[in-house]
Amino acid sequence: MACLPPPPMTCLPPPMTCLPPPCYTPSVEAPCYSLEPGPTEQRLALAAFRHGRRSTPTGVFTRKNSAISLAFRDQEEGIPYPTYGRGALVCGDIALKNPQNVLSVTVKLEGRLSLTLTEGISNVRTFLSTTSTVWKADEGSSSACPSMFPFEVMLPVGCQDVDRVRPLPPTFNSAYPGVPDIFINCNYTLTVRVVKARNLKLWKPQKTLHVQILYRPRTRPHQPILGSPFPFYSSIKSLPEEWHQVVSAMPVRPDSGIAPLECHLFIPAVQIYALTDTIPFYLQLHAPPSSIQAFLYTAPPPSPRLSRSKSRTEPPAQPTVRVYISRQITAFVNGQRVTRSCPIGEGTLRSLPPDAAASSSVLRTPEGGCGSLEWEGEVKCRPDVNVGGFNVGKLVVRDFIALHLVPPLPASSPLMEHKHQHCIRMVTDSFLDNPEPTQEEPLFS
Repeated sequence: MACLPPPPMTCLPPPMTCLPPPCYTPSVEAPCYSLEPGPTEQRLALAAFRHGRRSTPTGVFTRKNSAISLAFRDQEEGIPYPTYGRGALVCGDIALKNPQNVLSVTVKLEGRLSLTLTEGISNVRTFLSTTSTVWKADEGSSSACPSMFPFEVMLPVGCQDVDRVRPLPPTFNSAYPGVPDIFINCNYTLTVRVVKARNLKLWKPQKTLHVQILYRPRTRPHQPILGSPFPFYSSIKSLPEEWHQVVSAMPVRPDSGIAPLECHLFIPAVQIYALTDTIPFYLQLHAPPSSIQAFLYTAPPPSPRLSRSKSRTEPPAQPTVRVYISRQITAFVNGQRVTRSCPIGEGTLRSLPPDAAASSSVLRTPEGGCGSLEWEGEVKCRPDVNVGGFNVGKLVVRDFIALHLVPPLPASSPLMEHKHQHCIRMVTDSFLDNPEPTQEEPLFS
């Protein structure tokens, strides 16, 4: 057998030589940092900070009658009714004063929408009804009903409306000034029913306890309102994406000889605001000087004697400039559509520069020979408004930011009254209230 030659020898590479690290220049110390801007600095934007997640309440809400006691767990202290959010678990304990001869104990959760007009037209719809048996006696069994036992009922996230599923509406009533001829009640009731065996005195006796609960689904915007909105010209230049422009025009009468006033209302770009948010806005009216003068001042009277007599008794009429939040309620009752609107928050306006309505210095004349009137301000919902907009088919609640302009002496003014509404959405929670979305607090874009 032939011998194989040995494998060839391979040469190993020379060992690597380690070089010393390069010389480093000492780093310059970081400059001092302050939360507040220095004398030569200006804050362009303020990042929003969100606080920690709300803790689960630990209180107990109780209701009782002569036969049944009901305790709701996980409630805030001092509330008038048990309150729950989206997809919440309604849970607690039922106590019976006399558990003898009890055949069954059931819990029913019901949601009803009642729409009534002053003409006598009404419509009542049950959009939610779920019943669960908490305890039931077995046939042929001698086991007695316990005097106390827990119960649980899950709130669904939606309800059936003809051919689609809509989110459950919040507890709502239309007790708003300006909506006198339509009455709306959307409420939820939990009913405990105890059925006992027949005896000689009563025919299938039963006891019930009804408790109204509040349904408050929480929602918040997907981004915050600009923290430092004013001065407006600084924020619109550095962060134009934070503002949304609403354009409209104040009309004039035919053959008036003047041009309409262009209305530019700037609101935070998110257009979804919490009921507790203070909403900043900026308003500019842009037009030729003749139109501005017609808006600010009344036309001179035809007679100097009439002018002197009026000046002694009445102050000169002033224009009306109003920015507010308007709520529109639309109800469909037996095929009839009824729409009503009412203000739910008034804005405060500050003229730019100060006393703009009484000073001619407010009339700026850029290219085109036009002038402008400018205001900045804030608007906020009233404290008694605790429900945002929603749509449940038969009832639609929408919110708007409204601009209302009225010239002095509108009957004789060449300008006509102007009202323009821009749809927004009012929600329960501010962006700053919670750190992240949950099932109960969805984001809306």
